Amino acid sequence: MGRGVPLALCLALGACLADGNPCPPGSLPDADEDRCIPVGLDAGPVPSCSSADIAAWTARHRAPTLVEDVRSCEETSCTVNACDLGGCLAEVAGLVECLDCARAEGLCGMQQCGSACRLGTEGECRRCLCDAGCVGTFETCAGASTGLCDADPDPTPPEDTVALPLLVRRKSLTGFTRSRLFVADAPTVGEERSGYAAAGWTDFVPLTVAGKDYLFEVMDRCSGARCPVRLSPALPDGQLGSVPPWRDRWSRGWDTFSSFAVGPTTFLVAYKSGQRPPIDEARGTGRIVAFRATDSGLEISDHTDEAWPARLRIPPWTHISGFALDAAPFLVFHRSTAPHDTAVASIELDPEGRPTLVHRADLDWPRSWDVLESFPVALDGEVRWLLLGYRRSTGDEAAAMEIRAWTTSDFGTPTTGPALVAEEWPTDLLGVSAFRSGSATYLLRQERSGTAVILRFAPTLAQWIRGEPYEEVARFEWGTRPGWDVVGVARARLWNEP
Repeated sequence: MGRGVPLALCLALGACLADGNPCPPGSLPDADEDRCIPVGLDAGPVPSCSSADIAAWTARHRAPTLVEDVRSCEETSCTVNACDLGGCLAEVAGLVECLDCARAEGLCGMQQCGSACRLGTEGECRRCLCDAGCVGTFETCAGASTGLCDADPDPTPPEDTVALPLLVRRKSLTGFTRSRLFVADAPTVGEERSGYAAAGWTDFVPLTVAGKDYLFEVMDRCSGARCPVRLSPALPDGQLGSVPPWRDRWSRGWDTFSSFAVGPTTFLVAYKSGQRPPIDEARGTGRIVAFRATDSGLEISDHTDEAWPARLRIPPWTHISGFALDAAPFLVFHRSTAPHDTAVASIELDPEGRPTLVHRADLDWPRSWDVLESFPVALDGEVRWLLLGYRRSTGDEAAAMEIRAWTTSDFGTPTTGPALVAEEWPTDLLGVSAFRSGSATYLLRQERSGTAVILRFAPTLAQWIRGEPYEEVARFEWGTRPGWDVVGVARARLWNEP
């Protein structure tokens, strides 16, 4: 009888994914190893490889001609109807009895690393194959490790961090990435840097830890039940560092993120809203990850679900945004679908620095929002945290944007004041990213049409009262084929001095 997969695992995966299998064709999930296991048509035993084959395959990955080999094999082994990239690479490497394993990695590489391994560097191609689990697919099939993905992350952050906000955008479909340093005096001038990552990265979250700036990257589409997450340093040359000081693998479905800071510790907030199919943990699950710099490197502690009271788990929230009020950190939770709930929680730290969320208030908002972002603005020299809400066009109602200030209610709980700004905005906004540079706060506004606009908020309340709360300082046409759907600003410095 062929080797099977536990029924409970199949049912669990099938409940979340349309085809019931999160792995590439020719593979099945293995719960114990948390990898996709290649299987034959008869679901028989997986093939094994000789030590000589494994050594040859490893050497070919480390060769300076890796990208050239991929291009050449695409030209000779791929037709309109079929592509045996892995088989061709196996022949180039001189494999004898490891063809099926090479083909399994080749299939994964075509799906996840097409851009990185055809257009990128050898280093980008190898990192992509490791991030996407393609090398892991080969290793599981071969029954041995290549060591290609075993390099330890750099335990210490780079000495130099980026000195300006870094605008980073990526196409999750291909992994193609571009980045540009933001210079306030000339925001449209400067070189854009290009790079290639694995397909499937879905989120960027800016974090600052002990004066050094990072993008927390999340992959939610990979060849296993757990996908990579990593903390990538923003470098002075306008690129993301290739050696993260921390990385991990998380289950799928984390899709809502925010952050806050208390003293020297920066906290990442992650949540499963159910907008992406959740695996392992149910929707409504939250986690808070603390990052703190020490003499020996970064200290990371993960508080999954333990910090979340029941009121803040259900109903599943679609938006979470951090803000400060009287120097204390808070989180606002909003559900854009009925019944349009909104709640505010404070963050309490125990003597050992473990965070707990405490429900403080429910807000009665007159409408729901498709985009929600909190950010600080210096008005007449005083820093005020504001909340921007945006609702897409529906029927006869135009797309609308409002900005309100966070304040304290008569009951001593956080609330929002009357609208400082209420106006129509572009019909189909994808999202916004706030960041600070100098004493000014900016907003990167991304539209589905491929247009990206940078707005600078006015520094005086008089300008806001006159109906001049912001001005456009830059406009870019990014295009939409495919769209730039992963956008972030490293060195956003919302919780730190800009």
